[in-house]
Amino acid sequence: MVKPKTKTAHRVKPSHKALGAAISQLRQEQGLRQADIAAITGLHPSYISDIELGKRNPTWTVLTQFAKAFSIKLSELVQRAEQHG
Repeated sequence: MVKPKTKTAHRVKPSHKALGAAISQLRQEQGLRQADIAAITGLHPSYISDIELGKRNPTWTVLTQFAKAFSIKLSELVQRAEQHG
């Protein structure tokens, strides 16, 4: 008998959650909506939401896009994520 495939629950890694919290906090501090960040970066709003929720692990290129959108250095974004972790 073949067992049916079951969907496994997605575990959010603490580092992803910390990064997402930092991005969300920066966005809110600057009075921006996810749609605003999407327009600036070219990323889909649902992808941005998933990053903020810690469900995605963004690439270096995407992190650079976020830093530019917030007018900060990438190192500051990483530092903020570390503070949330």
